[in-house]
Amino acid sequence: MIKGALYLRGEPFLVKGVLYEIKDSSVVVSNSVKKSDYKRGRFEVSEIEFDNIDSVQIRRKYKIIKGMLIGGVTGAVIGGYLGYSQPEDRGFMAIEELGPWGAKVGMVPGVLTGAIIGQGKNTIPINGNYESFLVKKEKLRKYSIKGQADH
Repeated sequence: MIKGALYLRGEPFLVKGVLYEIKDSSVVVSNSVKKSDYKRGRFEVSEIEFDNIDSVQIRRKYKIIKGMLIGGVTGAVIGGYLGYSQPEDRGFMAIEELGPWGAKVGMVPGVLTGAIIGQGKNTIPINGNYESFLVKKEKLRKYSIKGQADH
């Protein structure tokens, strides 16, 4: 499930949930994050017209973890390469130890950087404008439950 947040132009200023369906001039948001609820029909929806939507913010599941893994592996590879590329005359550590040591040291900033990058959210501006909604409708549909079922 891809969670979303709709920032509205009036009260309530924020609606959180799962994008369920993108219609011709509105967004339907569900209150459930369980797949089993959709199979059983146990969920409620709210339909919000485009002119009430300021922006839609999307957060993909496991994005932070994926960012940490990619960052950690990248940091370890770069650190290991830099460790093995050192000249052999280092007195404090044997060359065989520099590669693994460099990988461990490089992994830490890699994981941290990946976590920071993975926190990013995809914000889709609508600004209550129908033309903007039309342009972004297909992108929004990719994030919706009904749109994913169509693909």
